[in-house]
Formats: sequence, C-alpha cells, structure tokens
Amino acid sequence: MNKEVIILISNRLKSQVPAIKWIDIDTGQLDILTQRPPVAFPACLVDLTYPQCDDTGEHIQIVTANVILRLAFDFTGATNSASPVRETSLGFLDVIEAVHEALQGWSNSALSSFSRINAQPERRKDGLKVYRITYQTAFSETTGIS
Repeated sequence: MNKEVIILISNRLKSQVPAIKWIDIDTGQLDILTQRPPVAFPACLVDLTYPQCDDTGEHIQIVTANVILRLAFDFTGATNSASPVRETSLGFLDVIEAVHEALQGWSNSALSSFSRINAQPERRKDGLKVYRITYQTAFSETTGIS
C-alpha cells in the first residue's frame, strides 16, 4: 500500500474539514468493543484497497485504488421530527457532507479525480454512529529497477 496516498488524503481532510478531530489509518480502532475506542470524535479512519492494477510498461503500474473512510461520531441527541434538538443532533451529517465536498472531484499531480462509489452506515450496538464511505481514484506506481 502507498504511504504517500494515505498522507495526501489525511492532509486534504485535515485542511478542508476542521470539524474532524482525529484522522488516522484504520487499524481497527472502532472494533474494540470492550472499551471506548482510542480516538477523538468525530474521527475519520482511512484505508486503501487496490481492486485493479494494470502494467503499462516495465516497472510501471496504473493502480485503481478504493479509499475507504470510516467516519465515526459519538452520537447523542434526538433526531425525531418532534425533537427540539433535531437540527443539532443531525449535525454529524454536515461533517459527512464536508468530507464529500473535500474529496469528490479532487485531484492533484499524484492522484486522479476522486469519485464516491459507495456510502453506507454501519449498524452498531455501542452508541457510535459510523459511516463507511468509499471513493475511487488512480495513480501511477513505479517500482525500483534491479
């Protein structure tokens, strides 16, 4: 996996979505059910998969990468239509929208334009509200010549 891609994404989110308090690579922090996850909320955990890698020349590949974000919120409040705190309680959706605004269509000299391909909530029993959002991008990777 590519360290520079993780750093570029993390830096983009840090600069564009200041509401996120914790950005890190996903090492299973949210999957520790016996204790509170070791993150600050809202948190964004980042991971990569490479569903397709195509050779374009000697030692060069074009990598299609799925960027998997897990946006986690320590959810409190009421969101029902009669609740006087509904607007505040739904504030986590503003953070999700800000992440999408920061990444959808974003590109730089190393990464092609990001495109969201999936977004879904995770069902949890611990009170956290977690959304898994996947973006796709591509980049060129050159390996050392031996």
